[in-house]
Amino acid sequence: MLGHHTSGAANELNRFHPEGATALREVLELYDWSPDDGAAQRIDAIREVRVSLRQVLARGGMLREIRLHVELDASAFDGPGDAVLFGDVLNHFLGRYAGVHHAVGLALVVDGKETVYPRTMFEGAPF
Repeated sequence: MLGHHTSGAANELNRFHPEGATALREVLELYDWSPDDGAAQRIDAIREVRVSLRQVLARGGMLREIRLHVELDASAFDGPGDAVLFGDVLNHFLGRYAGVHHAVGLALVVDGKETVYPRTMFEGAPF
């Protein structure tokens, strides 16, 4: 599974662009070892994924930010707090895809309300 985070994560992020929700669900399912159906239900709640790119000023220069816009089906969660927790974990997970040349951001849409998480910058090798 470390392969998801090699090559500056370019392999997986490239899949998220054309394949959207399907690609993100497939990656998350690799990490779902729980016998509980709750995690699978939350992963299945991912309805749409769009990718946008922008240039931002950071660390004294221009940095590319890759933002994933993820729309969730609110009915798959036990309440708003459950969806917020899923978003926090998803943001941390996606942040692992940050690379030397790009940051990663998440915009989560639940019931038409968008929450934009702070972008995650590359901090160095995770191991």
